[in-house]
Amino acid sequence: MRSSFLLLMLSCIAACSAPPTPTPEPMPDPDPVVTSFTAEKPTLTRGSRARLTAVFANGEATISPALGGAVTSGAVLETAPLDADTTFTLTVSAPDKTPATATVVVHVVPAAEITSFTSADSIVTAGTSTTLTAVFTGGTGTVTPGIGPVTSGTPFNSGNLSSATEFTLTVTNAAGDAVTRTLQVDAATEPRIVSFTAQKTTITRGTAAVLTAVFAGGMGVINGSSAVLSGDTFTTLPLMSDTTFTLVVTGPVGMPKTATIDIVVVDAPVILSFSAVQEDITAGQFAQLLANFSGGTGAVSGQGSIASNQLLDTLPLSSDTTFVLTVTNPAMDTATAMVTVHVHAAPNITSFTAARSIITTAQMTTLTAVFSGGTGVVDQGLGPVVSGMPIDTPQIFTQTRTFTLTVTNPAGSTATATVMVQSVASPVINTFTATPRHSTIGQSVVLSGSFGNGTATIDNGVGTVSGPSFFVTSPPIQAATQFRLTVTNAAGDSVFAVVDVTAVPPPVITSFTGVPVGSMDAGTTSVRLNVGQWISMTPVYSAGVGRIGPTPAPSGQLFNQTPTTDTTYTLSVSNDAGTTVTADVNALIDHDVYVASGQGYVAVYRSHLDMAGPPVRRIYIQNCPLPSGVALQPISAGGLVPAQLWVTCRAQGATAARIMRIQSPQAINNSAAMPATSSLTPISGAATLLNNPVSIAIDSLNGVPTVLIVAESGSPSPLARGRVLVFSASMGGNVAPLRMLDPPTSGDLTQLGLITQVALYASEIYVASRNISGLSATNGVLVFPLTWTGTNIAPTRWFIPTSTGTFVNGLAVNADGIYVSSPSGLTHFSLGVTGTPSALHVLNVGPGGQLAIFDRQLMFANVDMVWGHSTVDLRRLWGAQGPAFSLGVAGQIAVDPLR
Repeated sequence: MRSSFLLLMLSCIAACSAPPTPTPEPMPDPDPVVTSFTAEKPTLTRGSRARLTAVFANGEATISPALGGAVTSGAVLETAPLDADTTFTLTVSAPDKTPATATVVVHVVPAAEITSFTSADSIVTAGTSTTLTAVFTGGTGTVTPGIGPVTSGTPFNSGNLSSATEFTLTVTNAAGDAVTRTLQVDAATEPRIVSFTAQKTTITRGTAAVLTAVFAGGMGVINGSSAVLSGDTFTTLPLMSDTTFTLVVTGPVGMPKTATIDIVVVDAPVILSFSAVQEDITAGQFAQLLANFSGGTGAVSGQGSIASNQLLDTLPLSSDTTFVLTVTNPAMDTATAMVTVHVHAAPNITSFTAARSIITTAQMTTLTAVFSGGTGVVDQGLGPVVSGMPIDTPQIFTQTRTFTLTVTNPAGSTATATVMVQSVASPVINTFTATPRHSTIGQSVVLSGSFGNGTATIDNGVGTVSGPSFFVTSPPIQAATQFRLTVTNAAGDSVFAVVDVTAVPPPVITSFTGVPVGSMDAGTTSVRLNVGQWISMTPVYSAGVGRIGPTPAPSGQLFNQTPTTDTTYTLSVSNDAGTTVTADVNALIDHDVYVASGQGYVAVYRSHLDMAGPPVRRIYIQNCPLPSGVALQPISAGGLVPAQLWVTCRAQGATAARIMRIQSPQAINNSAAMPATSSLTPISGAATLLNNPVSIAIDSLNGVPTVLIVAESGSPSPLARGRVLVFSASMGGNVAPLRMLDPPTSGDLTQLGLITQVALYASEIYVASRNISGLSATNGVLVFPLTWTGTNIAPTRWFIPTSTGTFVNGLAVNADGIYVSSPSGLTHFSLGVTGTPSALHVLNVGPGGQLAIFDRQLMFANVDMVWGHSTVDLRRLWGAQGPAFSLGVAGQIAVDPLR
């Protein structure tokens, strides 16, 4: 209540403090006003009504001359028809106001009228023009198409017309109302002939020609009397002679046009005759046709043209054919005739065979002919035959008889075939035996015999055998066997014979081994013995009787022997059929292998040593000091030094070497027992070449001990050429050589320089030489006869055994061939080699050494470089490389040279 009171008080205070509001004066009424007063068309044709529109306000309006009815602002009012120009006034009035007015003038003009619209020519030649004239009033005139505005009564050109044209005259007054009139002017072309043709320009006498005229621009007439339409055909009367036809075309404009056509009248074709020379022929043959005709040219269907009264050869025919002769005259009218040629299949012989083309003498066979296309006849008196039906021949005694089949068809063509029947003699077996008739199971027998008049086979895996006599081996038999020999002649007839063979089991050796007498070792097939030691052998076998050599050796019983050399013992076991099996036990007697070092000692090995342990013994040689640090070792008892052992020894720092001979056979028991030695010293003359011996070979040639010594030529160059000297093995002291050999100094062999190795075999000396020209490494092997005389003897052959860059270091010869060692490996040659090696056996045998061969064992003393010191090891090589034993500086190697 309190707040309402306060608001009332504030309102009262505000009202009481405002000035008084004056009373407004009334507004005056607006004056009449005209916004617009217009006529829809300001110009009208006489007799037309005007359409007026008044836009006004603030009053009432009237229009004079009066239109009748109230005037509403914006409404359209239509007047009465007007005959003259009229001014209409709009008045808008209001009480006490000055009226507002506006006027609009409507002009009235006469209607347009066309009096005439004419052309000077109603038709013109296409492409030409004419003159047109339009007469009109009350407006402006325009002519279409292509003319435009024209003046009343003034002629104007139509322009060139190509076809009928309708012109339109339009006259328009000032009110825009128009009247029109049309005028047609025709345009015609001159007469024109497009074509005038005949269906055939050449016709047969007595027939009508058919003509066709194509034209335009007029009427057509043929030969002056016959009217024709363009494009229609016109058939003449039958013509008997050549005739010319003329077409004339006349039109409304231009000159008439003409065209002509000539019709040629010819005789009708006539066929007098048409026939085939042969109306029956064989397939694949040709027929001959003959025709007689006139009045045209002739053609035969499928064959081409034919001349009257001349033969025509057809193409080859395969079936019945009807030929049609057509004779055509120049008017293309024809006459036809037909003839039929009958074609028969060629006689065909599919087969003509004999049941047996080869028979045994006096036998007969059957013949079968398979044929078609005719009838068949067989000669030799057999006569007609039916295809597929066999006929019998008579007995045939002659060696060969030929039968001929002839097949003839209805056209008279024939086919022939022949078959030959051969008669052969009967097979015969003369003999048939087996050797042995009593055989061992698993073995073969020899089957022999003779036969004739055929081929022979034996069963049980033997097969075909050749005659007339044969010896063949059967497959292994496993039991008693009967062999059948069958002989079959060419006709397939056969005879046979048999032979029986019995069989017994084969002998079998279960085991055959030996051991040294008293040994508890298991038996082996290769037993090593010392000289004088016994071997005990035990044969175990079955199904036979055994012998060792000539001595009977029952199965399971001991057989003892004392071999003095390597010996093979052969056990032979034979059964009742004479079959023998064998087994061998080899007794190997150990021999000594000597390797002499240039630094003063000789190592002695056993030739059959398995190389698994240290050397058996070692022998020291006087006058050649041992290298520093090398100590002598105890040796084993047993064995003998050979009668003579030749070695070379070069002391450290020495410029020359010694050749020494150990020649006192004695047992060696320890290192202190030294053999006596003798040496060869330089002698005068040619023997001064012994200054620097480098290689020794010793052997027994024809029972005479022989020593070959290779010596360098000495100072000052150790690489100078050397020579080979031959001594007796029994010599001693300062003796001259028996013979000596220098390498050739001329020819290709001049490339072979320093002699390094020598070997002796089968009356030939093999010399290894090293080229020194330019210090190159090429080397070769020369082969000389042992009994040369003089010096500078050419070798019988030579070869370079290794490639460039290697040196020959070891040379050994035996019946197996030549063995050459070099740093690149061991090479094997045949004895007569002149070029490429035959096989390469062992590689990597080291930088060089010595070779010796004994009992098909190849021993090799190999030089290796170990910590700057030269050492030699011994290896046993036969396709494989053995263990090595260090032996010092390389020297010589020999195997029992004189035992």
